[in-house]
Amino acid sequence: METVATFSFSNSSFRAKKRAALQDDRELCVVQNGSQQILKASANGNVKEFKQILSSDPSMLFVRDAKARGVAHHACFKNHLNILKTIQELQEDCLEELDQDGNSPLHIAVISEAVDSINFLMRHAPRTAGILNKKNQSAVHLAAELGKATSLKTFAKHSEALDVNLSGDRGRTALHLACIYNNVECVKILVEDMRASPRRACSLSYLPIHEGAKHGSSKALETLLQSGAKRGCPTDEMINFPDNEGNSALHFAVQCGSREVTL
Repeated sequence: METVATFSFSNSSFRAKKRAALQDDRELCVVQNGSQQILKASANGNVKEFKQILSSDPSMLFVRDAKARGVAHHACFKNHLNILKTIQELQEDCLEELDQDGNSPLHIAVISEAVDSINFLMRHAPRTAGILNKKNQSAVHLAAELGKATSLKTFAKHSEALDVNLSGDRGRTALHLACIYNNVECVKILVEDMRASPRRACSLSYLPIHEGAKHGSSKALETLLQSGAKRGCPTDEMINFPDNEGNSALHFAVQCGSREVTL
């Protein structure tokens, strides 16, 4: 008999508060110091001025703002591909620089969904896709948590150059985070396009479906079941798969409260 599961949960204040906190720092620092004029040129995409400054003082390429973000970070936030190309020609290592939070330019490109910048970095600095920031998040983790579906679609074009099942904080994968934050489109892209595994457990033995159930992510769970089935992970298996203490997604749904399950 075919199993159909429908999950319905109340909104999670946890998810909303966490997302708001993550979004608070979206804007890059305003650079006022005259010696950091090159960061303004980078943020504005002014290649001519950018090159003029460097011709006078090549060391300006390594200037950072108050949050330790460099020229590549600023270029990525505003998706200025010509600046990135210039940086690559002069000092490719700058494409992998980290700010004070451990974010690479690729992390910053994800936040602003700078598609051209993501494509460029995945071609010329693919190693950055595996860099974890101080919150133990890769750029793909960050996209999944913030619901940046456009960024994930771009990463899907470079799946061979990254590990979609990379473990981050508490051993969670990007799919765990997409389920926790109820980011439906991200769940679909991760499973169907990037082949993220619904069977990968975090360090606490929770699968993505467990995390979704614990956090009341009803729409993400429905999408996970549908997309997982398409990728060869049967619905019955995902619903009934236990954690180390024998709890299934249905157990977590009961604990969460306000549930509606049809079998």
